[in-house]
Amino acid sequence: MPPDSGGSLAPWNCTNRISRVRERLAANFARLDRCDPPVPEDAGSRLPRDLDRREAGRAFVLTAMEGGDNAARTFRDIGSFDGAVRQLACLL
Repeated sequence: MPPDSGGSLAPWNCTNRISRVRERLAANFARLDRCDPPVPEDAGSRLPRDLDRREAGRAFVLTAMEGGDNAARTFRDIGSFDGAVRQLACLL
């Protein structure tokens, strides 16, 4: 936790020191808004009938991107974010 955070992670999140990660996140969010991430159709009856597949797909993508962002911050290595997005792209 940053020393000036007062015990909260919010200031750390708002002042992301890894600007390349922030730029890539913004680019990926922009792409996400233009596409319809799939929820695998073979999940079929295992998913609730009223599931909003578009929303579920977007949440899945967001989770992968957030995980990559967290790993990049933890390891101070943009490659962690790139790897998460690369694996996500393989699934989509």
